[in-house]
Amino acid sequence: LGGLAGETKPVGVFVVIPLVWIAWRERKSKLSWPIAFTVVPAAAFLLWLRMMGPGSLGDIYTRYWQISPAPPWTNLYEAVHRAFAGGSYLARWNLLALALVIVFALARRVRPEYTWFALAAILMFLSKRIEPPLHSVIRYVLVVFPAYAGLALVLKSRTAMLAVELLFFLLNWAILIL
Repeated sequence: LGGLAGETKPVGVFVVIPLVWIAWRERKSKLSWPIAFTVVPAAAFLLWLRMMGPGSLGDIYTRYWQISPAPPWTNLYEAVHRAFAGGSYLARWNLLALALVIVFALARRVRPEYTWFALAAILMFLSKRIEPPLHSVIRYVLVVFPAYAGLALVLKSRTAMLAVELLFFLLNWAILIL
C-alpha cells in the first residue's frame, strides 16, 4: 500500500519517508525488506514520467497547473503579506488552516514516523508556488493525519466536538457564500 501511495499523488511519495524510518528502525527484523521496497514504485513512477515525455513532476506542475516550485519560506511570506497587507480573506483562511494543522499535528506526541510524514507533507504544500498563495491548502492539509490526534486532545467532550462541528459548518457555509 505504501508503494501504491507513491504512485497516486505527489503527497503519496511522502508516505515513503515514515516507511523508510520504520525500515531503518526495524532493520534486524523481516519487516524491514518489504517496507524498504516501497521506495521502488514511487521511484519507478518518477522515472516513467521522465522517460515518457512529460518530464519531471516539477515540469508537469508548471506546464499543466501553473504551479512552480519555490522555497517554503517564500510562499509563507507571500501568503502572510497577502493576508495582512493585501487584505485577502482567502489568504487568511488558508493561513489559519495551515497554522491549525501544524499546531495540532505537533501538539500530541505520536510515533516519530507520523511526525516525519506530517512535516514532509506540510513542507510539500508550502513548496508549491501558485496564485493566490497557498491556494487550496485547506484541502491539501486534510492528509496530515497526525493533526487529528492533536485535535482529539482538545475535543474530549461531546459538547466541545459539537461546538467545533458547528463552527466548521458555519465557516464552510460562509466560504461558500463568499
